[in-house]
Amino acid sequence: MKAIQKLLIAAGLAAIMLPLAYAQNEQFNTDKMLEDLERQLRLKQEEYEKLKPELEQALQAKSKVLKQSINEAVDKGFVELESLSKDLDAATEEAKVKLEQALNSEQMQELKAFLNRLDKDAIEAAYQRLVDELTELLALTQDQHEKIGPVIKQALEKQAELLAQFAQDTGKKFEQFRKEWETISNDTRRQLKDALDPGQMEKMDRHIEKIREKIRNEVFKEA
Repeated sequence: MKAIQKLLIAAGLAAIMLPLAYAQNEQFNTDKMLEDLERQLRLKQEEYEKLKPELEQALQAKSKVLKQSINEAVDKGFVELESLSKDLDAATEEAKVKLEQALNSEQMQELKAFLNRLDKDAIEAAYQRLVDELTELLALTQDQHEKIGPVIKQALEKQAELLAQFAQDTGKKFEQFRKEWETISNDTRRQLKDALDPGQMEKMDRHIEKIREKIRNEVFKEA
């Protein structure tokens, strides 16, 4: 999990409209992933045909977890990095186990890098999908989307990082989380108030409150 978070920080967070390799239109299509992995492993045609069934099976399983993880984040309305990263890590390890007998050590390193990149793309895709959901909820104009899309995405990332911190310290309580959440929310509101009309701002406030309560009930298990 920490490895994925470090990878995200090191690589930098993509701009709001940057197309992801597998997000949105492709949605982690197994055939596309297989094609890219073939190139990364630099397999000869005969070698590829021999390995294709095993590669395809491993990537199908990985693709399923990637899509499921993104959908779960969208359904919840927030990215829970701790559990998301664990799920992605587990899927990566499963793929590596399936293929370790078929690939040499150099190819295994390339496979690991490839799978880690998929995980990074999946987390970015989750953020982007949440931004898209809010864009629809607030009925943003194109101009508004371009101005405040990055602000919303940054807020989602900060919220996810805050959740990850609290997940690693089980002694912390919801009230402590709430205070830090309010700091992020208030900062976001200040950045949004000049770009949103009163009706949109009211919807945003209700959404923030709704997500905070979902986190209280689902993550902290407090009624």
